[in-house]
Amino acid sequence: FSALEQAVAQNQRLDLLSTQLTGVSNSEITNLVGKLVTVRGKQLAFDGVKPTGLAVTLAEPAASSTAIIRDASGKVVRTMELGPKAAGTVPVTWDGKDDAGQPLPAGSYTCDVTAKNAAGAAVNVSQDVTGVVTKVSFDKGYPELLLDSGATAPVSDLVSVAVPPAKP
Repeated sequence: FSALEQAVAQNQRLDLLSTQLTGVSNSEITNLVGKLVTVRGKQLAFDGVKPTGLAVTLAEPAASSTAIIRDASGKVVRTMELGPKAAGTVPVTWDGKDDAGQPLPAGSYTCDVTAKNAAGAAVNVSQDVTGVVTKVSFDKGYPELLLDSGATAPVSDLVSVAVPPAKP
């Protein structure tokens, strides 16, 4: 019984240590508020006025590329032919209009970018969203960043952190 009691006590101390480390980690994550971050993701937040967008990275040159914008229900609202693109980072900007040129309401949208090389094979595309962190939330059981663009992402999707440029 003595060995069992020692094992239980050790597990309790390890649980306490784990809780304390989580608290320290969460405290450090809150330092991201006000920082310019880039996260992996497809989410676009449209304010109803200003164009919005994201950046994609193409693993190789693309002979053709397409961006498909979907509303919160998953319905395709806009298909944009982006044309041929070089390998590397490619910005994608959406003006907030549907395929008929009509302005769409403010809200959350997603953007899926696909690309094909000259042989017609799919090109690997990774998608990033950049914005200033306005809030860190822990209500889902893990830290999640809320960006000024309205996009949200778990901290595990964080790609880079920078100081935002000074406003003129």
